[in-house]
Amino acid sequence: MDSFAITHPTATIARGIEDLVIVGKNSKNLLVQGGCALASRLVSLTVFPIILGLELIFKRIPKLILSIGDQEKFNKKGDKTLKYVLGLLFFPLGIHSPEGIPGFFLKSPQTNAVRPFGVEYQYGKEVDHIHRPKNVEELRQIVLKAKLEKKQI
Repeated sequence: MDSFAITHPTATIARGIEDLVIVGKNSKNLLVQGGCALASRLVSLTVFPIILGLELIFKRIPKLILSIGDQEKFNKKGDKTLKYVLGLLFFPLGIHSPEGIPGFFLKSPQTNAVRPFGVEYQYGKEVDHIHRPKNVEELRQIVLKAKLEKKQI
C-alpha cells in the first residue's frame, strides 16, 4: 500500500477526497460534517490539481511520447493523457461537488478492504465499520456476524 501512493499519487488524493466526503455524509455531528465538506473542497481545489498536473507532466506525457512508434499503445496512452488534461480543465467543479472530478481517477489498491461502494448514497445506509480481513476465515466471521446481527454488508 505504501508504494501505491508513490506510483498512483492522483488516485491516492482522489481516495482521500472520497473518504472525507463519506465521513462527512455519515456523521451526525454538524461540526464534523462542515469540517469534512470544507476539507474535501480545499483538497479538491488545491492539492488535487497540483498532483494531477505533476503526474501529467512527469508521467503521462513522457509515456505518450515514448509510445509514438506503436499506434495502439499511442492511442491508449493518448486517452489517459486526455483524461488528465480534462481533469485539469474541469477541477474547479470541485466547488460544488468535491468528489466529482477526482472520482474519475480512483483506483483500487491491492488490499483486502471491504468498502461500502456508495451504499450509503443509494440506500441511505450508514457505514458502521470498514473491515480489512486478512484471510478467508476472517471474511467468513465478518459475514456470519453481520448475518446474526441482521446487518447488510
